[in-house]
Amino acid sequence: MKILILLLLIFLATPIFSSAQSLVGHYKSAEIKTWDRVKYFLKAVNNYVVGSELYLYKDSSFKKISCGNILQGKWHQDKHEIVLHVTSNEYRLESWRKAGKKPEVRTGLIHYTIEDELLTQVFKSNTGGKVLEALYKIE
Repeated sequence: MKILILLLLIFLATPIFSSAQSLVGHYKSAEIKTWDRVKYFLKAVNNYVVGSELYLYKDSSFKKISCGNILQGKWHQDKHEIVLHVTSNEYRLESWRKAGKKPEVRTGLIHYTIEDELLTQVFKSNTGGKVLEALYKIE
């Protein structure tokens, strides 16, 4: 009976460990697929982020490259989300970095919803509209 319980516990624990490992990799924004456009249009999303990349590393560190910044820090999985804790923020433009310009480190956490091989984040733009950032796993 003890062996059966032990095997059951191992079986139940396996997806938890393997799911975090399967999240490790390189994600990139790409053209939003038709079904995703329809799904998010129904949620009043009308803007999309392009040109972003996210690297999730095995040691729980990450690097997120956007059109203007390079964010780095630690990540963890919380149920159906990836949570990024930003510890550094640099401008992507080398000339600004050489001039000593530093952006403010973004406070708080960045949450992405896990949808199979897709990470999504919906946020409000400066103009008040909803923006979708969809990152597809490429490695």
